Amino acid sequence: TAGECVPPVERAPGATFRIGYQGTRNHGHDLSMIVPQIIRTLDAAPEATFELFGTIETPRALDRFGDRIVRHGAISDYEVFLDCLKPLGWHVGLAPLRTLEFNTFRTYTKWVEYTIAGVPMIASPGVVYEGVLADGAGIIAPDDGWADAILTLRADENARLSMAAMAQARLLSSCSLDQMEAQILHVLRAAGAKISI
Repeated sequence: TAGECVPPVERAPGATFRIGYQGTRNHGHDLSMIVPQIIRTLDAAPEATFELFGTIETPRALDRFGDRIVRHGAISDYEVFLDCLKPLGWHVGLAPLRTLEFNTFRTYTKWVEYTIAGVPMIASPGVVYEGVLADGAGIIAPDDGWADAILTLRADENARLSMAAMAQARLLSSCSLDQMEAQILHVLRAAGAKISI
């Protein structure tokens, strides 16, 4: 089913290295923050592709990479979306977030989605992802450190696979439906919503 974890995709030396980002159009300002780092990565790793999934627009600065930029259209049904994310075979998933007050109210849903699909995550510093990525379950990258983080996972297959496995173990131990419901309710209440159960 959509919620069952799949193992991370193993990669033979020299095979395509798939870097993924899943998001909606309103995350364009977050993605734009790391576009120079994506360019640096694609220049350094000629076998790498960058894949976008959802309504997020392709940054024009990536046009020169041609078919190394891959698009997957938005899917509105959530279970179908998860079932489509899993077989994409991404080797790393990105989650940039600008330092904005609005972004402090986000949940780590993208980490859950990537983790179910066996995709280790690189994310921005801040309250959203630091807890779930701690202790080797992912990488927190500063604005100028994304290319180095991606290239590290490209070069160290064992570290990449171990990171994905650690994230999945954390997901299974700490993200029950009850825990996720409590997190969502906390965010809604912090935002001022009147919730009664």
